Amino acid sequence: MPINAPTSTAKHYLGAHGNASRSHLFVQLAAAPINEVVILGTFDAGMTIDEIRVNHAAMGANATFDLGIAPMDGTPSKPTEFLAVAASATAGVKKFEGVPVVVDTRSQLILTVKGAVQTGRYDVLVEYRSTGVSHKL
Repeated sequence: MPINAPTSTAKHYLGAHGNASRSHLFVQLAAAPINEVVILGTFDAGMTIDEIRVNHAAMGANATFDLGIAPMDGTPSKPTEFLAVAASATAGVKKFEGVPVVVDTRSQLILTVKGAVQTGRYDVLVEYRSTGVSHKL
């Protein structure tokens, strides 16, 4: 059973098309085991993620994490990865600044604990734009 962060069901602003917005998602872990899944937030279709910044505490020796977004429509697919095996043993900041990712269907931003049991806080800032739902022909 995944951990639901306090922000997992928070509403996110989706204003007029093209408006940039930011969501602050976070979780405080207490001895979270390796491969524990944390649902940080849920996003509706019609947005494009431009950048993600993860601020984290010193999570412990050998600690790493994966960060991705997965559709909630039951599609059996691997989450789109923003960060993979990102080191979090010492306090720091990690960034995703790749090609913008379009969210076509209701999806969840997921952090997966890797490398070691972890205690500490992750703060995730998601920069996104409302771009509307695309139509597939």
